[in-house]
Amino acid sequence: MRLVDQLLEQALRLGAQDIHVLSTCTQKYFSFRSQRFTLSSQTVSLVQWSELIEWLKFHSDYSAARSAHFQDCSCIVQSLSLRIAFSPYPHQYVVLRIHKTISTHECIYRSEFWTMLDSLDQKRGSICVLVGGLHSGKTTYYYDLLARYARNAKSIMSFEEPIEKPIDSIVQLKYESMKSHEYASACLRCDIDYVGLGEARNSHDWGFVSFLGLSTISVLTTAHAQNIQEFIIKARSYQTEMQHMMIDAVFIVENFSISAGYLFDDFLSLRYRTVFSY
Repeated sequence: MRLVDQLLEQALRLGAQDIHVLSTCTQKYFSFRSQRFTLSSQTVSLVQWSELIEWLKFHSDYSAARSAHFQDCSCIVQSLSLRIAFSPYPHQYVVLRIHKTISTHECIYRSEFWTMLDSLDQKRGSICVLVGGLHSGKTTYYYDLLARYARNAKSIMSFEEPIEKPIDSIVQLKYESMKSHEYASACLRCDIDYVGLGEARNSHDWGFVSFLGLSTISVLTTAHAQNIQEFIIKARSYQTEMQHMMIDAVFIVENFSISAGYLFDDFLSLRYRTVFSY
């Protein structure tokens, strides 16, 4: 659809992360936003507005049977992965969150990284976290590491929202935080060795990760933070809600490179040591 292509091109040109599709009594318009700030907006005709809504519903996993509820959907357009939030009908308020597809950057690993990972592989139920900011490359490394584990013939399951890159020989499922206990049970029943979680965003996600670790299932996940200090501040806020929180290693990703590695001796007391830093 040409209108979708134009919207995405304009969003990328403006550096927008979200496109809000809005409707008032007098006009229909699109608003391009980044970090909650409006960068630009444009008025469109009712026909264009309606066509866009219907196109998004058709090409995403939108369910007409659940039109009276909020729906969180996804689809892939061109080289972009879109996460689409639909408000309940008839109040059509749609938000498109733009995710760039996985970068073609080659993943570079230093010897210290493999030394850390080899030591963790000796432990059943180890938890590793890739930490980085927006477009730092942490998702690129996440998929690369999953693919490497799959080549080593480990049974792997990955939970993602959205699924940005299909990988052969890995079961990839769309993740919903409120169903994390169901996913945990499924992993135990299927005798999974290794689980990937696309991004841990809240206490439900970290509870899921910690439960798997306690169940001797190793986990790889990502978290949004600029450095180890910011990550620890966020992690500390989740500890009050959880009796157990286990993380063994944190790797900082910057500009598509792993710049630092930390091992936690005791995550509940947040004691860690720097293994390498560049």
